Amino acid sequence: MKKKLNKRHLLLVMLLTISMLVLPACSNNKNQSDTGSAKENVLTLGRKSVDPNFDVQNTSSANGTLNNVFSTLFIRDFNKDNKYDILPSLVSDYKLVNDTTWHFTLKKGIRFHNGDILTANDVKFSLDRVRNDPKLLRNSNFTTIQDVKVIDDLNFEIITKYPYPLLLSRLAHYSASILPEKYLKENGWDVFMKKPVGSGPFQVADFALDGQLVLTKFKDYFGGNVTDWDKIVFRALPEATTRVSELITGGVQYAEDVPPAEWDRVNNTKGVSIVTGQTSQVIHLLTNLTPGQPLADVRVRQAIDYAINDKQIVDKVLKGTGIVTLTKVTEEATGSDPKLYNTYRYDPEKAKQLLKEAGYEKGFTIKLNGPKGKYLMDTDVIQMIAAMLGEVGIKTEIEILESSRYAEVRDGRKFEGLCLSGKSNPLLDASQFMDLYSSKAQQENVGLYKNARVDELVEKAKQNMNLEERVQQYREIQGIIAQELPDIPLYVESYFTGLSSNLTFKTNPDRNLLLLDIKVKQK
Repeated sequence: MKKKLNKRHLLLVMLLTISMLVLPACSNNKNQSDTGSAKENVLTLGRKSVDPNFDVQNTSSANGTLNNVFSTLFIRDFNKDNKYDILPSLVSDYKLVNDTTWHFTLKKGIRFHNGDILTANDVKFSLDRVRNDPKLLRNSNFTTIQDVKVIDDLNFEIITKYPYPLLLSRLAHYSASILPEKYLKENGWDVFMKKPVGSGPFQVADFALDGQLVLTKFKDYFGGNVTDWDKIVFRALPEATTRVSELITGGVQYAEDVPPAEWDRVNNTKGVSIVTGQTSQVIHLLTNLTPGQPLADVRVRQAIDYAINDKQIVDKVLKGTGIVTLTKVTEEATGSDPKLYNTYRYDPEKAKQLLKEAGYEKGFTIKLNGPKGKYLMDTDVIQMIAAMLGEVGIKTEIEILESSRYAEVRDGRKFEGLCLSGKSNPLLDASQFMDLYSSKAQQENVGLYKNARVDELVEKAKQNMNLEERVQQYREIQGIIAQELPDIPLYVESYFTGLSSNLTFKTNPDRNLLLLDIKVKQK
């Protein structure tokens, strides 16, 4: 005899049926998640920190976020050889009217994330704020701008105080991102910092102070549908071992800054790999040029350069991942000198002869300062440098400093002898470093170096609108610096990213993380 199903039994059957239909959709795929009937592509990144400052004009780091949320008038476009072009982004057309006046036309219909149309008034608002407020960290980048004149909603002019060949490079930096004037005036900066509005390909969906940031694709992006990613999740994973573990187990598909100690663990795991990229950061030795000190004598500085085997440091300590150099201007930068790049000096006997000529035949003792964990294998590099200097009679007193103390000593010129340092070149232009050798740049000129010819060339190059002449001027400066060595270049750093093997990632020397450059491999 058949039993009739009561309403309760019918309900249980229906729930069981529905659950069986849903379960296949909840497969263990950490790159996708359900949104109704459609799956969304999710990219999860493990980074050392997730604490973006959305005030683009008052932060020292884009932190992997700003270039993706905000847009600039121009962008740098890198090719496979790390050479780059500066291309229009928000701009459809531009021209140099005279040596100090530039005319620009915006693309039509660009929208901010809140739906407002981006106009020339937003450009003026953004550039006026950063150039007029000395309290903003990026103020000095834009003080050469004399005025921004709005012609109409799409057209505007930028007038500089003098001929300024770096203007387009400055406008391609994240600190020149265009901000929404109306939104900021109506809501204020406190609201903006929690709910930022840009015009980039991704918009901020959720930002938790506990270390997670979620971005979603901006469907009205002026560049079109340029990414397959529907959602981006940034996770704060300060420890390298944790980032690698999450990469291996699928918790993230991208792991920032994988140190050499973790390379084997990644390379020996199926489905993940290490992607190596070249930076613009040159590791070098800063020198104290105080009169009466050994380093004030150029022959002593030259002796130190000849005593250090840069190639051995790269091969032994860095496992072959750096590029030796005699200049702080890397090959992709405008004004670089190929004769000084990917080469080095090493001649211990020459070093001893120079020390003898300088009156230090029996050697001397010098302090060697440096950080721990700021640069790749930095303490090991310092130890090897000390050993090499010892072989020519220079004894070193090593002092490894914690991060805040190191910044104070280095940036405040408080080191007594040598200080290991590294500095990147976000403009990718020779001026970023060479201008600092001018005696007029005393605040930045860490070694208090002075050379009249360098001063003359810096002033000419800073205002030279002729690119070929400007390049030759900066190459002459580099040649002088390579001989007089107010600081001593060692090698260009590389960086190492852990990546799921089904993804591709285009690395750039400026290390700006562009999410559009992380793509799924085509089968």
